[in-house]
Amino acid sequence: MKTRGFDDLSEFVLEANRDGAYAAEDAIRTTARNAATELRRVVRKNFGAEWRVWDAGSFSKSIRLKRIAKGHWRIDSKAIYTKGRTGEVNLLWVFDTAPVVTSGRRSGVSIPLKEAPISQSGRRFAWPSEAEALGYDLTFVPIKGKDSVLILGQRNKFEEPVPLYIWKPSVKMPKRLDLDGLHSKHAAKLDQVWGDILDRKSARRAAASLRNAA
Repeated sequence: MKTRGFDDLSEFVLEANRDGAYAAEDAIRTTARNAATELRRVVRKNFGAEWRVWDAGSFSKSIRLKRIAKGHWRIDSKAIYTKGRTGEVNLLWVFDTAPVVTSGRRSGVSIPLKEAPISQSGRRFAWPSEAEALGYDLTFVPIKGKDSVLILGQRNKFEEPVPLYIWKPSVKMPKRLDLDGLHSKHAAKLDQVWGDILDRKSARRAAASLRNAA
């Protein structure tokens, strides 16, 4: 029996199974790559010019697809906030889970505003203590009716004090990413991706067999 360029039915079944196995693994890799590509677009869209310390382009380029085992892939990011030798936080996790940030050693958290100075490393905003070391004279102004304090700063007596930080007991981070929703969206398309890859693979194999037979 001759089927799609194969002279033997058993040969056809064997090659079809091989195509299916290839398509199954490639579909997982392709789906993960598509999810990573969309995540990069979401990052570039949701993190605009107000993020002075690092730009959306650099954050999106840090997102990578990591193979952890055969047929298993994971979206990861090199965008890590590091404090000291052991304090590391992945920014994907921060903006996906939107945690509540508190201070382990201090009574509150200082949130930098757009006028806050940049640290000497150039990779983050300076802390209030670092701002003082940079020459800022800080003034603490309680905000009426709130458990917050506005921290004003000026470099010299001729400048008007400008808001640099808001002090709060704790801070709820904004949720700017939805990794579960992203994965679910692309997982729903996995069967379609598998079928498309299988059709292309089978068509190429059949065409090659026909050329060899000619």
